[in-house]
Amino acid sequence: GVLITGFVLDSEKRVVVRGVGRSLAAFGIPEAQTMPDPVIKIHNAAGDVVAENDNYERSVESDAAMQAVGAFPITSSYDAAIVTTLPEGHYTVLIKGADFKGGDCLVEVYDTEES
Repeated sequence: GVLITGFVLDSEKRVVVRGVGRSLAAFGIPEAQTMPDPVIKIHNAAGDVVAENDNYERSVESDAAMQAVGAFPITSSYDAAIVTTLPEGHYTVLIKGADFKGGDCLVEVYDTEES
């Protein structure tokens, strides 16, 4: 299975987009029930892939962005996260398990700009 969600930006924004599977174990979801290796692809309105991630690699910048929006920490490097700036427009986020292995997965989209 593929999980598909969308979001719209009314201006250029820095966003955090996450596909969380294994890290959900911290909230009592059995690890065996979670998506073992989510892969994120963000598509623009034309269908082009504008950002993608598999196997999140921590960085000072991404950790700070996630903390600033109040997102819980990612504890598994197999989960996926993107911190990027996107222009105004319509976007679709596709989350699929690597090797098409499904399971429980949380998709999150955060606007890092203060309102």
